[in-house]
Amino acid sequence: MKSPARVRLASAGIVGLSVLCFAAPGAAKVHPEAARAVREAAARARLSALPRALALYVRGLCCASCGIGVRKKIGKLDFVDRTRLNKGVEIDPKMQIAFVALKPKRAAPLPVLAKAVRDAGYELALVYRLGRDGKLRAEVPREPRSRATAGGRLGASPAHAAGSCSLCA
Repeated sequence: MKSPARVRLASAGIVGLSVLCFAAPGAAKVHPEAARAVREAAARARLSALPRALALYVRGLCCASCGIGVRKKIGKLDFVDRTRLNKGVEIDPKMQIAFVALKPKRAAPLPVLAKAVRDAGYELALVYRLGRDGKLRAEVPREPRSRATAGGRLGASPAHAAGSCSLCA
């Protein structure tokens, strides 16, 4: 059993961390949505230098703080190569892209990726792959209709429905 002093100290640490994280709303650098052509150019450039990877256009990803949950959820998937990038995932909030390193000879099911992004509170709008011919290919992930939220938007949690997190507001 923990001593009362340790419990108080642990509680104070949690409260202190909460205050630190939420004391300055709006302090995070918030990026407007990137134009499609700009986002695709960034995806093409990064994917050409990153073998066995995908680029995910994550709608609503507007700051580095937003990307933390996305990185954690995607990083737990068994086909993600956690030895590359930042535990398998690199976030570019300026372009609203999450780059995902894949393990060799492992498929990345789009519904599984879409669920991970949705569980983080965001919508997986497009998945970019670089073809063998060097052309960028975009796929729209499909999910069962029953998983769509009431406005037809997939994965938009109330906190992110407006395209920003509590730190960005």
